[in-house]
Amino acid sequence: MELRSWSLILLLGFLWGSSFLFVELLLGALTPFSIVYLRVLIASLIFLVFLIIIRPRFQLTKGVILSLFFMAILNNILPFLLIAIGQQSTTGSLASILNANTSLLTILLASIL
Repeated sequence: MELRSWSLILLLGFLWGSSFLFVELLLGALTPFSIVYLRVLIASLIFLVFLIIIRPRFQLTKGVILSLFFMAILNNILPFLLIAIGQQSTTGSLASILNANTSLLTILLASIL
């Protein structure tokens, strides 16, 4: 792999890993619901600006908007909320280690079930 690819992987790891640190720091001042709300709001605004810039050519029908809504709840809001609630009783470093082992635990549970 090229140096650029390794750099992007390291940047991605830094961004993902630092989210646990920031959640841990924010839990002293905000509730888990507030943290998730702000996190999703900021990301939504960034994506909205990105969509305005690139101007994609697709139609937002009622079915598409409903599908996006449920995907946002299941893939973004619910996991972020559960991690923030869980981090109230553990450290950010342990939470990030447990989260990193998700794929390994999935393989182990799949072989048992």
